Amino acid sequence: MCYSQGNDGRSESRWEGAIEQLESCSYIEDIGHKREVFKLKAEGFEAADTLWYVLLLKRVESLQNHEHSYVNLEVLTKEKYVSQLPSTNFLRDKALLLQQLGNIETVRANSEIAAVRLTDLGRKTIREHAWLKFVDSDSNTI
Repeated sequence: MCYSQGNDGRSESRWEGAIEQLESCSYIEDIGHKREVFKLKAEGFEAADTLWYVLLLKRVESLQNHEHSYVNLEVLTKEKYVSQLPSTNFLRDKALLLQQLGNIETVRANSEIAAVRLTDLGRKTIREHAWLKFVDSDSNTI
């Protein structure tokens, strides 16, 4: 297995450790039987969705002036997440799911989600995922 660039044993060890962790959590499985090709399993997709939810909740929290203020969805589309700018439709879909889960309240304009704010459950969700130290909502990096 070679995931590093060049001859960096430390980097390769980190990659191998990450692959082992993902496998032990049942997030991926080896489908090539040579440990070269992996498939994301249902649990992996769920974990990825959770990461997006937490990223979005943390971003809303960082942009709220106070707990009762709303954040314009367009502002959220201007913020990078994992070095990417998400589309408005992608964020609306995530916001709709977070609303259904009770993590945010929304304001609609022209039948679309226009603004969001955290609920108490949303703040609790952020606290429950505080162990995600690598998710830094202020610097837009993972």
